[in-house]
Amino acid sequence: MKRLPAAAIPLGERIRIFLFAGRTFRWNMATALATAFVLTVSLLVVSRQYVPPTGPTAALRPVAQEPVVTVRLNLYAPQARKVAVSGDFNKWQVDADVMSRQDGGVWTIDIKVEPGVYSYMFVVDGKAWVTDPDAETYQDDGYGNKNAVMRVKT
Repeated sequence: MKRLPAAAIPLGERIRIFLFAGRTFRWNMATALATAFVLTVSLLVVSRQYVPPTGPTAALRPVAQEPVVTVRLNLYAPQARKVAVSGDFNKWQVDADVMSRQDGGVWTIDIKVEPGVYSYMFVVDGKAWVTDPDAETYQDDGYGNKNAVMRVKT
Protein backbone atom coordinates (compact mmCIF):
# COMPACT_ATOMS: atom_id res chain seq x y z
CA MET A 1 0.00 0.00 0.00
CA LYS A 2 2.88 2.30 0.67
CA ARG A 3 3.99 1.92 -2.92
CA LEU A 4 0.67 2.98 -4.35
CA PRO A 5 0.58 6.60 -5.53
CA ALA A 6 -1.30 8.97 -3.26
CA ALA A 7 -4.76 9.96 -4.42
CA ALA A 8 -4.80 13.30 -6.20
CA ILE A 9 -6.38 16.08 -4.12
CA PRO A 10 -8.96 18.05 -6.12
CA LEU A 11 -8.27 21.76 -6.76
CA GLY A 12 -11.16 22.95 -4.59
CA GLU A 13 -9.90 20.93 -1.65
CA ARG A 14 -6.36 22.29 -2.09
CA ILE A 15 -7.71 25.89 -2.05
CA ARG A 16 -9.78 25.14 1.06
CA ILE A 17 -6.75 23.70 2.82
CA PHE A 18 -4.62 26.72 1.81
CA LEU A 19 -7.19 29.23 3.09
CA PHE A 20 -8.39 27.51 6.23
CA ALA A 21 -5.52 25.30 7.40
CA GLY A 22 -3.88 26.30 10.68
CA ARG A 23 -0.62 28.22 10.51
CA THR A 24 2.26 28.61 12.95
CA PHE A 25 0.50 31.50 14.71
CA ARG A 26 -2.85 29.69 14.63
CA TRP A 27 -4.10 31.95 11.89
CA ASN A 28 -5.64 30.76 8.71
CA MET A 29 -5.30 32.63 5.43
CA ALA A 30 -8.97 33.70 5.32
CA THR A 31 -8.67 35.43 8.70
CA ALA A 32 -5.43 37.13 7.67
CA LEU A 33 -6.97 38.42 4.43
CA ALA A 34 -10.07 39.66 6.22
CA THR A 35 -7.94 41.48 8.81
CA ALA A 36 -5.80 43.08 6.09
CA PHE A 37 -8.94 44.21 4.25
CA VAL A 38 -10.50 45.76 7.36
CA LEU A 39 -7.26 47.60 8.23
CA THR A 40 -6.90 48.92 4.66
CA VAL A 41 -10.47 50.22 4.54
CA SER A 42 -10.12 51.80 7.99
CA LEU A 43 -6.92 53.60 6.98
CA LEU A 44 -8.54 54.91 3.80
CA VAL A 45 -11.54 56.27 5.69
CA VAL A 46 -9.40 57.97 8.32
CA SER A 47 -6.96 59.45 5.78
CA ARG A 48 -9.78 61.01 3.73
CA GLN A 49 -11.23 62.74 6.79
CA TYR A 50 -7.96 64.33 7.86
CA VAL A 51 -6.97 67.54 6.10
CA PRO A 52 -3.45 68.53 7.12
CA PRO A 53 -2.67 72.22 7.56
CA THR A 54 -0.43 73.76 4.93
CA GLY A 55 2.55 75.95 5.64
CA PRO A 56 4.57 76.39 8.81
CA THR A 57 2.02 78.62 10.57
CA ALA A 58 -1.18 77.16 9.17
CA ALA A 59 -2.39 76.11 12.60
CA LEU A 60 -1.95 79.66 13.89
CA ARG A 61 -3.72 81.49 11.04
CA PRO A 62 -7.44 82.24 11.37
CA VAL A 63 -9.68 80.98 8.60
CA ALA A 64 -10.39 83.78 6.13
CA GLN A 65 -14.08 84.51 5.75
CA GLU A 66 -15.84 86.49 3.08
CA PRO A 67 -16.94 89.90 4.34
CA VAL A 68 -20.66 90.32 4.83
CA VAL A 69 -22.29 93.25 3.05
CA THR A 70 -25.61 94.83 4.06
CA VAL A 71 -27.88 95.53 1.08
CA ARG A 72 -31.07 97.60 1.30
CA LEU A 73 -33.95 96.62 -0.97
CA ASN A 74 -37.02 98.83 -1.46
CA LEU A 75 -40.36 98.29 -3.19
CA TYR A 76 -43.17 100.79 -3.65
CA ALA A 77 -46.39 98.84 -3.02
CA PRO A 78 -48.91 101.00 -1.10
CA GLN A 79 -51.77 98.49 -1.49
CA ALA A 80 -49.77 95.52 -0.09
CA ARG A 81 -50.41 94.05 3.35
CA LYS A 82 -47.17 92.01 3.45
CA VAL A 83 -44.05 91.98 1.29
CA ALA A 84 -41.09 89.61 1.48
CA VAL A 85 -37.98 89.17 -0.61
CA SER A 86 -37.08 85.73 -1.92
CA GLY A 87 -33.93 84.79 -3.80
CA ASP A 88 -30.70 82.85 -4.10
CA PHE A 89 -29.43 84.27 -0.81
CA ASN A 90 -32.26 82.65 1.21
CA LYS A 91 -32.89 79.60 -1.01
CA TRP A 92 -36.09 81.17 -2.37
CA GLN A 93 -37.92 80.91 0.94
CA VAL A 94 -41.06 83.03 0.76
CA ASP A 95 -41.24 84.10 4.43
CA ALA A 96 -37.56 84.18 5.36
CA ASP A 97 -36.99 87.91 4.79
CA VAL A 98 -40.16 89.91 5.45
CA MET A 99 -39.92 93.59 4.62
CA SER A 100 -41.17 96.42 6.86
CA ARG A 101 -43.58 99.10 5.70
CA GLN A 102 -42.38 102.70 5.72
CA ASP A 103 -44.29 105.94 5.21
CA GLY A 104 -45.76 106.44 1.76
CA GLY A 105 -46.24 102.74 0.93
CA VAL A 106 -42.55 101.90 0.57
CA TRP A 107 -41.45 98.51 1.85
CA THR A 108 -37.81 98.09 2.86
CA ILE A 109 -35.41 95.51 4.20
CA ASP A 110 -31.69 95.33 4.98
CA ILE A 111 -30.23 91.91 4.23
CA LYS A 112 -26.73 90.66 4.93
CA VAL A 113 -25.09 88.73 2.10
CA GLU A 114 -21.60 87.75 1.03
CA PRO A 115 -20.21 89.30 -2.15
CA GLY A 116 -21.57 87.61 -5.27
CA VAL A 117 -24.37 87.68 -7.83
CA TYR A 118 -27.93 86.98 -6.63
CA SER A 119 -31.29 86.59 -8.35
CA TYR A 120 -34.36 87.65 -6.38
CA MET A 121 -38.02 88.71 -6.53
CA PHE A 122 -40.49 90.29 -4.15
CA VAL A 123 -43.47 88.29 -2.91
CA VAL A 124 -46.48 90.55 -2.30
CA ASP A 125 -49.20 89.25 0.05
CA GLY A 126 -47.81 85.72 -0.24
CA LYS A 127 -49.12 85.31 -3.81
CA ALA A 128 -47.82 87.80 -6.37
CA TRP A 129 -44.20 87.55 -7.48
CA VAL A 130 -42.97 91.01 -8.43
CA THR A 131 -39.70 91.86 -10.14
CA ASP A 132 -37.74 94.73 -8.58
CA PRO A 133 -38.25 97.72 -10.92
CA ASP A 134 -35.01 99.28 -9.60
CA ALA A 135 -32.77 96.28 -10.29
CA GLU A 136 -29.55 96.83 -12.22
CA THR A 137 -30.26 93.88 -14.55
CA TYR A 138 -32.72 91.02 -15.10
CA GLN A 139 -32.66 87.38 -16.14
CA ASP A 140 -35.34 84.98 -17.33
CA ASP A 141 -36.66 82.79 -14.49
CA GLY A 142 -37.92 79.97 -16.74
CA TYR A 143 -41.55 80.57 -15.73
CA GLY A 144 -42.32 83.53 -18.00
CA ASN A 145 -41.10 86.20 -15.58
CA LYS A 146 -37.84 88.05 -15.05
CA ASN A 147 -35.78 87.79 -11.87
CA ALA A 148 -34.01 90.86 -10.63
CA VAL A 149 -30.23 90.44 -10.41
CA MET A 150 -27.96 92.20 -7.94
CA ARG A 151 -24.18 92.14 -7.87
CA VAL A 152 -22.80 92.56 -4.37
CA LYS A 153 -19.23 93.79 -4.06
CA THR A 154 -17.12 94.47 -0.99
